[in-house]
Amino acid sequence: FPNTIRTYGELLLGGGDPSLYKAPLTYVPLTSQQEYLVTLGTLQVGTGPKSIGINQPALIDTGTQGLVIPPTHFDATLKAITDQASATAGFRVDCDYIPILGACVINCHHIVYLPPIELGLGPSGNAPVLLSGLYYSRDTGGGFCTVAIKKGSGSTWTLPHFILVGKYFEFQPSQQRVGIADL
Repeated sequence: FPNTIRTYGELLLGGGDPSLYKAPLTYVPLTSQQEYLVTLGTLQVGTGPKSIGINQPALIDTGTQGLVIPPTHFDATLKAITDQASATAGFRVDCDYIPILGACVINCHHIVYLPPIELGLGPSGNAPVLLSGLYYSRDTGGGFCTVAIKKGSGSTWTLPHFILVGKYFEFQPSQQRVGIADL
């Protein structure tokens, strides 16, 4: 289960360290001087079709507890997740969205079937960030887990802390960009 995954991270202030990532850095423009706001260009759930031309703002906010998806993309994304999980499992994998929780509840034994989600950052999606199903699910106890995907209220996506897993992010606000690479 997700709580058994060990991760390691570090925060560097005042610059980057090329020895920590696989070159090159792919730069994505920051679209705000006040927030770490980038453009989400593409979205792909598992082996499903890649949605291109999304071009909506995406806030990198590591204090957020889940991936916040605008209403225009939420239902289709959740359906793609459960359809692909069901195909992999060989039986129906249900994820019941509970608005008051802002989360989808799933049997914990089924999280191994959750497909990866690829978020293509940048206007053309040229900086892909792959989210494993183990990173966007949470054990809530009692045999139930939540899928940490929430329906937003506007057109902005909010990208939580688990987008950082397996990636190197180098924020360069003075140059209005963020560099992204694999670790």
